[in-house]
Amino acid sequence: DWLASRGFVPSERLSVIPPAVDLTAFRRIKAPRTPARVVGAIAPLDRQSGVDLLVAAMRAQPGLALTLKIYGDGPERAVIDAMAEGDPRISVAAPQAPRRQLMAELDAVLVPSRWDAAGMAALEARAAGRPVVVSGLDGLQDRAGAGSLAIDPSDPEGWQTALRLLARGAGPVPDETRAA
Repeated sequence: DWLASRGFVPSERLSVIPPAVDLTAFRRIKAPRTPARVVGAIAPLDRQSGVDLLVAAMRAQPGLALTLKIYGDGPERAVIDAMAEGDPRISVAAPQAPRRQLMAELDAVLVPSRWDAAGMAALEARAAGRPVVVSGLDGLQDRAGAGSLAIDPSDPEGWQTALRLLARGAGPVPDETRAA
C-alpha cells in the first residue's frame, strides 16, 4: 500500500509475499495468563523499533500493575536504560535465550515499531497465542491477526491506553488460529 500510495509502483504490479518461517516451536508455548501481568517487546533497541514509546507509556502510569520486559540491544540501549531507570516494573535485557523462551515469559506482546516491513515479532506472538498490540502501519496488523489491537503511531496516549486494557483483561485477544 505504501509503495502504491506514493506512486513508486503501480498497484497492479505489486503482490505480497508473506514471510516463510517455521513457527512450530512458538505454537507449542503454553497459553498466557489473562489479564496480562507481564507484557513485553522483543526488538532491536533503535529508533525504528519504538520501544521508547512503551517505556514512556509505563512511566506515565506509576500505579499500573504490569511488568514490562524489553528484550533487545542496539544503538538506543543507553537511552532506553536511562528512560527505564528507577521503575522496578521495567526491565531491559539483551536476549540471552532463544526467542521462543522469551516469548513464553510474556502474557502479551507489544510491537510499537515506527516502521516495520516484516513484523516477525507479531507473527511469532500470534503463533504463540499471545495477545498482540501493534502500531497500525505497514503489514503489522496483518501479521498480528484478527484479534490484535492497532495503535495509531501518531497518538502519544495510545500505548498508555493499550497497557491499561491489557492490565484489565480487556485488551486484544489471542488469535485462535495460531498463525498458519
